Amino acid sequence: MLEFWASLVIFMASHSVIARSGLRGVIAQKWGEKTYLTLYSLLSLILLTWLIIAAQNAPRIQLWPWLYELYWIPNIFMPLACILLVSGFVVPNPLSIAANNKEFDPERPGFIVALTRHPILWGFFLWSTSHIVPNGESPLIVMFGIFAGFSLIGLKIVDRKRKRELGMEQWDILAKNTHAVLFASRSLWSGQFQFTRYDITGIISGLFVYFLLYSLHETLFGINPMPPM
Repeated sequence: MLEFWASLVIFMASHSVIARSGLRGVIAQKWGEKTYLTLYSLLSLILLTWLIIAAQNAPRIQLWPWLYELYWIPNIFMPLACILLVSGFVVPNPLSIAANNKEFDPERPGFIVALTRHPILWGFFLWSTSHIVPNGESPLIVMFGIFAGFSLIGLKIVDRKRKRELGMEQWDILAKNTHAVLFASRSLWSGQFQFTRYDITGIISGLFVYFLLYSLHETLFGINPMPPM
């Protein structure tokens, strides 16, 4: 259990320390924003893998009965979660964690940005929350619960950071047809968005990642994710 808590603290601390230390600016200035995002993503993936392994190996406490039917929950939400996670790094979006202003049109944002200006955080939220109910064991639900809460808190943190970096005037221009909450933007419901090649790439790549994770789930995590038919 000690390894689980240590890996959890290090995973959470790594994000806040990097953000507050100014290390992002140093790396981005010296090697470019793409290099920073690549290194940051690789570090996050390594620490997340360690955390998941530690959670799997930790002593379990069952909090509610296991039900096979609950496997439908992650199977329903994970395709969208993977699309959002991958698209967050692919689709032009100056308002997200992986900020990218290239070819971004604030009047008619791309489909993914019309869904939410924070696709990575919502992808992480859907992944974590969809895995809470089927598991029903501590410390797994502790891990997923913290991830879900961290994702929601991150919505305000990233918005506040982008407002500070862009200035309120520029922020109002770029964000007017987007929304932090998933499925809540006026551009989505009014049809004032466009399907770009980046959206298509993000959707196809996200589905590929989903099917890859689905195929390897039993090998990696010891659980066959197929729901009852």
